[in-house]
Amino acid sequence: LTFYDDRLTQNEPNPSTARALVPAWTWVRRDVDDPLFPRRGNVIRAEAGFAVKNVMTDQTFARLYTNAQQYLPLGKNDLLVFRAEFGGVFTTGPSSGVPASLLFRAGGANSVRGY
Repeated sequence: LTFYDDRLTQNEPNPSTARALVPAWTWVRRDVDDPLFPRRGNVIRAEAGFAVKNVMTDQTFARLYTNAQQYLPLGKNDLLVFRAEFGGVFTTGPSSGVPASLLFRAGGANSVRGY
């Protein structure tokens, strides 16, 4: 159970706020040869959460997210890593009522975009 209270001031002069009380579930499966420095195997993660309007929340929504990483050794010192991520926020109202930290955006230090 997590409470989000996001305030965006980058769109001044009209900063926006969004609040949500989100009960969530997370499942992680690790099948790797070394938990700290894996060279072979995979990690799969799934998350689901929701919020209901007027229960310490500005907008009703559901959020689903999953990612998978596959590690393949290439020779003695090299490693090939495949990563896939999928997620979505589903709401019948405007997404401005969903805290920005729960939304998905392309870009950033950990993003690779493909079309």
